[in-house]
Amino acid sequence: MKYMKTYEFFSSGFGSAQRLSSLESFIIFSEKRYISKEYDDNDFKNIISILEKDCKEFLNEIKKIGQPLFRGTRNFDEFDTGIGDRIVSGDREPVDTNKDISNIIDSYFQEKFGIKLRSFGIFATKLPNVASDYGTPYLFFPVDGYEYYWSKNITDLYGIIEPQDWYYSATKDYDNLESRWDMSYGENTEGGEWYYDNYGYGHDVISAVKKVKDNNPELKSKSFEYIKSILIWEPDIDFDSYKENMNDILHDNVKKIVDEYQKGDLNKVTNQELTFVCDKYYLVDPGFYQKFIEYLKNPV
Repeated sequence: MKYMKTYEFFSSGFGSAQRLSSLESFIIFSEKRYISKEYDDNDFKNIISILEKDCKEFLNEIKKIGQPLFRGTRNFDEFDTGIGDRIVSGDREPVDTNKDISNIIDSYFQEKFGIKLRSFGIFATKLPNVASDYGTPYLFFPVDGYEYYWSKNITDLYGIIEPQDWYYSATKDYDNLESRWDMSYGENTEGGEWYYDNYGYGHDVISAVKKVKDNNPELKSKSFEYIKSILIWEPDIDFDSYKENMNDILHDNVKKIVDEYQKGDLNKVTNQELTFVCDKYYLVDPGFYQKFIEYLKNPV
């Protein structure tokens, strides 16, 4: 017997869905899925009746842009009727982003919008191939009373912040942070200089050894290894100072990122990540994509 299931949580593990490279590949995937799931017109009519009852505001909004939104989910149980819902608890644990930095970002969202978007937000996108990075790309429908936020510069917030040195300051992953410091200020980088007898000889050790020998006749006969052993590397900034600076840079950058977020204007969104705030949302099987496109053009 077909029935709609209510799910209280999503598992955080990666699903088995393959990453879709384009809209065209998603459409092929969608068509095959509709057939393999043995869906029919009655299933779609049931879906529309639910959405028109609970998600009327959102349906009216996406009719203006002519397409649905998508949310990738991992290890999500199948829907017998092609639709399922989830109650939003408001205590979402970050999947990829470190919890410490997520809390810092939330504090700035709270200051700007009055809500912790990382904890209470549900992420969606206009692009099914992007959603497929996080699992199967289901069609996403928040219930009435929703709000949403986005930034013109953010397609994936985690992807923007994770490569940054200051990300590891927030996470207190000091081993990783020290490795990054070493790449910029460690021996033989441009972020420091070799010294002998209080005189600088540049950042390249081979060149420094040669210069030391040239400037100090008593050392001309000494080996390369000996000269290297008496050189002292002085970074432009020591690790403790670098770590302290990174914390300041962290807050400056997070504030700048959050300041660029805005509310609403779905028609202006292209490939940006959308963060929704709602009490509940529905996920519709991607097999219904083509039927939903037709519905948006010609609502029944």
